[in-house]
Amino acid sequence: MTAKDTKSKAREPDHLPFLNMFVIVSPDYRRFIPYDTSSPNSKMTTKVYLKLLKQLKLDLNGITLC
Repeated sequence: MTAKDTKSKAREPDHLPFLNMFVIVSPDYRRFIPYDTSSPNSKMTTKVYLKLLKQLKLDLNGITLC
C-alpha cells in the first residue's frame, strides 16, 4: 500500500466511525454524554438535543451552570 492509497482511504467518509459526545465542564461539574444522531451527517437535531437536556435536568436538580 502506497502513501497515495493511504491518503485516499483516509478521505473516504466511512473510513472512521464518528463518536458524538455532549460535554459540559465547570469548576464543580464535569459530564460527558455519548449520543447517536441516527443521521448520515452526524449533526445533532433538536430531538437529540432536547433528550440530552432532559438527562441533565435530572442530574442538576435546579443548579444553573454559568
